[in-house]
Amino acid sequence: MVELNELEAELRRWAEGDLSHYGDTDSVECIQRVRSLVDYVATKIVGAFDASGAWGPSGARTPTMWLAKKCQLPKNDASAQVRRARQLCHFPAVAQSWSEGRITSAHLDVMARLRRPSTEAVLERDEEMLARQAVRHCFSDFVRVARYWEQHADPDGAEADDLERRA
Repeated sequence: MVELNELEAELRRWAEGDLSHYGDTDSVECIQRVRSLVDYVATKIVGAFDASGAWGPSGARTPTMWLAKKCQLPKNDASAQVRRARQLCHFPAVAQSWSEGRITSAHLDVMARLRRPSTEAVLERDEEMLARQAVRHCFSDFVRVARYWEQHADPDGAEADDLERRA
């Protein structure tokens, strides 16, 4: 906990300073990598929190409800954090790239939507390749790659999802 308090204090120090001289492209890229890394660390911590059951004694019925109430998060955001924490263990290559700040939580969300009983085995086989594509391509192109992969991995499921989206 000491380390988290020190990190918070350092970020507060930065927040109170003049950040106007960080308006260059390198600084923006760097802070986005840092932001992604902080999201990754938060996801891992939420996963540990979920597994520990530390939220239970407060009377909260789920870790999502505890996060929403105690951390002043919209329920959708709290739910997404818990969902990502639970999904992360299924995607080691994605976790590695995310922990390096090379991709974001949105990439994990795309991968998690691909995971279902009909695709699980093929996704486990192809996860490393998809993680490389996530790093290589801009996000919208990665989404296209994932949809293309999905059409080949589960043609019936992809078609049903597409019909649902259209409806």
